Amino acid sequence: MIVMGLASVIIGEGLFRPRGVTAVLFAVVGGTFAYRLFLGIALRYNWVSPSNLKLITALLVITALAIPYVQKKIRREWIPPAVRM
Repeated sequence: MIVMGLASVIIGEGLFRPRGVTAVLFAVVGGTFAYRLFLGIALRYNWVSPSNLKLITALLVITALAIPYVQKKIRREWIPPAVRM
């Protein structure tokens, strides 16, 4: 349950980029929906066995964490950490 909750929060914030408290709540609900939809589709079409759900969850969370970085790289807004100091 804890992993599912954290995955929902991370996915929601990665996909929707909320700016306020209310937006964060909606982002978490959207992240929960996206997470459960992705797992349901993967299990329904036998893309992954139920024993590999932890692996799929980890890959989904890593992808959600990488989305803001990729968006900044595409828009050429990313600044390396050494230059920021």
